[in-house]
Amino acid sequence: MTEIMFQKVVKNYRERAGLSLRGFAEALNEKLINTDVSHTTISTWESKPIEPNDLRFFFEIIATYEDWRRAFAVDCFCEFHADAT
Repeated sequence: MTEIMFQKVVKNYRERAGLSLRGFAEALNEKLINTDVSHTTISTWESKPIEPNDLRFFFEIIATYEDWRRAFAVDCFCEFHADAT
């Protein structure tokens, strides 16, 4: 995975949605049942080159939404596995 690209994916989606860190986290969590993410986590994803330890959050987004949130999760997942090909 290219951590810098993951950071850019997160920030680009949040900025395109016109949302604050808190608003972005709330939008992602809106319909999720088994997991959630905080605005602090979003900030960390945007500012530090790390890979989330639990990908279930992204899988749940893909299974739950049919809008920009699904595209966000797919793009993040693709970045996690970019080096695997």
